Amino acid sequence: MAISSQSEEYWTRRFENLEKAQQKKGAQYYRRLETEYQKADRALQAEISDWYARFAKNNNMTIQEARKLLNAGELAEFKWTVDDYIKYGQENALDQKWMKELENASAKVHISRLEALQLSMQQEVEKLYKSELDGMTRLLGDEYVDGKYQNAWIVQTGTGVGSPFPKVKKSEVEKVLSRPWTADGKTFSDRVWADQNKLVNELQSEMSQMIQRGAAPDEAIKNISERMNVSKSSAGRLVMTESAYFSSESQKETFKELGVQEYEFIATLDEKTCKRCGPLDKKVAPMSFFKAGGTAPPVHPNCRCTTIPHFDDMGDWGATRAARDQEGKYYEVPSGMSFEEWKKEFVEKKEPDKTFKHVDLSKAEKDVPEYVSNIRRIYQEWDGEYISEYAMPAMKELGIEAPLFVREIEDISSTQAVSGRSNFEDIDSTHQKIQLVELNPADPRSAAQRAEVANHEFFHAKSSMLEHDMLEMGVDEWTEVEETMCETAALYTSRAAGFGELYPSYNGFINKNVPLIVSSIPEFAGCKTITDFGKIAAEYRFGSAATAKWLPFKKILSANFDYKEYYKNYIPYLNNNKDYIISVLEKENPRTSRARIVSLLDSVLDDFKGGAVPARSFTPSEEYILQKTLSIAIQNEGIKKVTL
Repeated sequence: MAISSQSEEYWTRRFENLEKAQQKKGAQYYRRLETEYQKADRALQAEISDWYARFAKNNNMTIQEARKLLNAGELAEFKWTVDDYIKYGQENALDQKWMKELENASAKVHISRLEALQLSMQQEVEKLYKSELDGMTRLLGDEYVDGKYQNAWIVQTGTGVGSPFPKVKKSEVEKVLSRPWTADGKTFSDRVWADQNKLVNELQSEMSQMIQRGAAPDEAIKNISERMNVSKSSAGRLVMTESAYFSSESQKETFKELGVQEYEFIATLDEKTCKRCGPLDKKVAPMSFFKAGGTAPPVHPNCRCTTIPHFDDMGDWGATRAARDQEGKYYEVPSGMSFEEWKKEFVEKKEPDKTFKHVDLSKAEKDVPEYVSNIRRIYQEWDGEYISEYAMPAMKELGIEAPLFVREIEDISSTQAVSGRSNFEDIDSTHQKIQLVELNPADPRSAAQRAEVANHEFFHAKSSMLEHDMLEMGVDEWTEVEETMCETAALYTSRAAGFGELYPSYNGFINKNVPLIVSSIPEFAGCKTITDFGKIAAEYRFGSAATAKWLPFKKILSANFDYKEYYKNYIPYLNNNKDYIISVLEKENPRTSRARIVSLLDSVLDDFKGGAVPARSFTPSEEYILQKTLSIAIQNEGIKKVTL
């Protein structure tokens, strides 16, 4: 069964329609919210008019009159009103801080006329914003849940392949709703309460100033109504922006769950398109770049853009998806299947009806080497804790007959910690035999990164008893090619087996040799990324013509290559994606502070400003940052060929 390969226009049309539907929900809620603001405005106008009518002399209110205490009858009437406020608050779960203020007011024996008015006005605002917060919470929660299901439906009907999609749990929704996403660290509920406090302060200030000026009630009502309109507009922006964010967040989480590896930014191109969104149109990036409110919509308030899944190779997507699924249960999904039908079969049921044909993605996709499928299976079964529980079955599957030692590794030739090592015994001048594989249990990085190190050592170990040309070529030169091939092959294997988004070590070798080899050896000429290169490199050890002879590559090693000059090709990419680069460096170096990483990266990039090649020597730490970021850029931006 072949996975459907839909056009960009297809995905754009479907996801733009979904985005418009989500925006419509936000707009409909805002229209209801407008009505609430209008009701509150009228209630405030009535409160002010009644207050002036009762206490003003000749339609004029002085500060002295406003500060007079309520008489016994007025105080009793005020307390009845406050008791009604308290009852309403208990029934509608008003803010507890406000409820405490009401209880305190009810207990007072001295209340001024102005205090009574201010309390009545604040009650109206409290009711309004509690209604707004409750309504927004329902809207955004529903949009997130419905968005996940709608996005999954579009992807599964678009690709023709589906699997049971997990129901969205209440705890997941609560976690998403409580997570701040803007630079100031505020959630939407924080903004609602902040807007409420601002409006209360403005209304109270307005009334105090009006009284001090001796203004007529008509002027006070007019000014307060204008302030209400400003707050209403602010609420509208908040509704539409937060709605766009949670729509985008649901899309991101769904894409990740469905194994989508890249997304494409789709701007709404018309006379309203802003200067920020227009240049992003049709830009493709890894899912790790996806950040709603930054590299994904909403880029700004009232943003109308969306994103779509980018399938550069449907086979790669299928392989990744198969690696992610625990039970491997996939089914053909008709392209015309309605959302309600899909939800019934793939969300409400544990398994779809038997009429849906079962699909084995690992066999349905483009040819994946058998050893990658085996590694994928073993990695899936590993809990990610003890590296030996991944490495031992993997070595057995790959036919590596050698002991595995998991212990801290000392290497007097290196100042850096060693994560893995393969030890060989010389049999003769052209053959060596693997003696043991060592892996360091103290490696603080992720399970995927530690497993990738093991894959690197497996490539070395597979050279056991293969004929090599180390002495003929020179030990250093042979080792340089061997490490280049090992690391790129390990990277390809790990990514293809579903380990996730990883980047290579041995950056100095890779950054030099990969561009040189791709530029000069026809077999590698079509490689666009380091993983493309690694797929070919893996065949040198896991393919039918396995070899350990690297002499054909020796001439390339002596080619003139200025890695700093080559680095200049990627400066725009590195500057435009600094946050992502920093996040990768943090994962690669969990014991180094973010501040230190940022400082080193800034130091390196600053030296390349203006297009110049730095003449100074970098410190070892700066050199590491330069080489590591160059590898990241080559993988994500593509290999730039060089002239030999």
